[in-house]
Formats: sequence, C-alpha cells, structure tokens
Amino acid sequence: MRCDVSRWPPIRLWPRPRTAVTLSSAVVSLAGVARGNAVDVTVADGLSRGWVTTPPAGLTDLLELRAVAEARFQAVFHTAPAEWRIEADWSGERAFVCSALPVSLLASLHAEAEAQGVVVRSIAPNWVRALQRLPLREIAGEPLAMACAASPEGMAALFLRDGVPIDWRQHWCEPAEAAQHLRGQALAAGCELPGQAWVSGDRATLSALVQSNATMRWKVVPS
Repeated sequence: MRCDVSRWPPIRLWPRPRTAVTLSSAVVSLAGVARGNAVDVTVADGLSRGWVTTPPAGLTDLLELRAVAEARFQAVFHTAPAEWRIEADWSGERAFVCSALPVSLLASLHAEAEAQGVVVRSIAPNWVRALQRLPLREIAGEPLAMACAASPEGMAALFLRDGVPIDWRQHWCEPAEAAQHLRGQALAAGCELPGQAWVSGDRATLSALVQSNATMRWKVVPS
C-alpha cells in the first residue's frame, strides 16, 4: 500500500468519485468500506504536527535534509522524531513545510486496511488537504501571503514571503477568535498581517469565520 502524505507542491489529484475516511481518534475503523475499494484517508489535525524547516545553505542530500527536519521537529515538539512519519517538499534552496503523523497510527491503519481488503491511496492531515485545495501558485506570487486551513477544531495558518514559507502554526480557537490569533502569529513571525487571507475548509466553519471576522479580507475555497 502507498502512503502519500504531504507533497508541497505538486498536488496529487485522484480520480473522482473517491471515498474519504476521516480519523477522529487513534483507533481506525475501515469496517464500513467495501472490500476492494480504494480510500483517501484524512487525519484529524489534533493527531498531526506541522512546522517550517529552514535548511542550511547548500544542503542538497535528502538524508541530511530529513535530519534537519527531524532536529527542528524535536526542538519544536519536544518528542522523539522516530515515533513519527515526517514528509515534506524537500528543498535545499528554501524553507519548506513539513507534516508528521504517528508511526503507530499509520501502522494500525495499514493493518486494518489489509485485513478489510481496502486499498489506501493516500494519507494526509486535514490541514494538508485543505491547503492543497488553495491556488498555491497564485498565492506564491504575492509578496506576503497567508494560507489557512479552517476546521471545527481550529485553524492552521501558513505565512509565506515571495512564495517561501516563513511560519506555520496551528491555532486551537473558535472562528470568532481567528483574527486575533492570526495577528499574534504575524507578530511572532516578524511580519505584517497580509491584506487578505486564503482559506479552505468545510462550509459551516468558513461561514462562521467570515461572519465573525469582518475586518479581515478572506478568499474562500470550500472543501
């Protein structure tokens, strides 16, 4: 089975129709999926980790890039990277976004999928799926940009300067608190709050987000 987690960019597109399975806990159940079907698994944001890694200049070896990302992971989350599956759009020329999922969770998923006769086409955190729905090439053309993934759990926000990631954070907040959290993130990242925010997510969360943060300019892409 193939585990295709965060590829940033390009975006991997799968033919429709497709079956999506959302995990809300570490106990994975694919019992409701018919044998022989293929699924794309979306993992709840609370089970994933995300961060930005800035590699040393001139670093090109994949193993060395992974080692730098793992060191950054341990510094940010204070836990052993060996227990997590880390994926990224590896680059030695610029900062890149990383995502991680627990190895134990992936093992449980693949074991149950094999037992049920289900093919797992891809696995990704909810925030990765949401950000991949945004027009990343257009966003990368802005001098200072903000790409957000909204969910009932909160909001993940990525700040980019000239297309290069500079800060990623997960905000566990209500929609009405989003603008305040994003201003705080901008201050922590040492930049101004971008004039507009690109955001993707479920329609109910997006509606509450826009209505309760009218002072911000949102460019909405529903899931």
